Amino acid sequence: MGRKSESTILKERVEELKQVFADVSADKMKVAAPLVERLAKMERYLVDLERQVDEVGFVEAYQNGASQSGTKESTASRSYSTVLKNYNALARTLISLLPEDSRQEASDGFDEFLQMRK
Repeated sequence: MGRKSESTILKERVEELKQVFADVSADKMKVAAPLVERLAKMERYLVDLERQVDEVGFVEAYQNGASQSGTKESTASRSYSTVLKNYNALARTLISLLPEDSRQEASDGFDEFLQMRK
């Protein structure tokens, strides 16, 4: 059996996420549906960026002219951090649309962790 195409993987993930948000009211789902698709796309971007960070690392060398050189955060690392922050914000927004009883099931566990630390 051959490897699945990126578009097939994305479509399958969108369907999985739509099942998670199946209990969201029809009105809210009109807004949530495109966000679910964005979330799935962002997951694919994160996988690609992780691969890039694995290859180049979090730090890369730079050379500006003859006398300026050093190291800086890699472009892949910076992009990964940005996409990850946006992904987390979008996931939390979508989770907030779920009915109260479904939220606990969809939680990433972070809020529970913070409560235990208090």
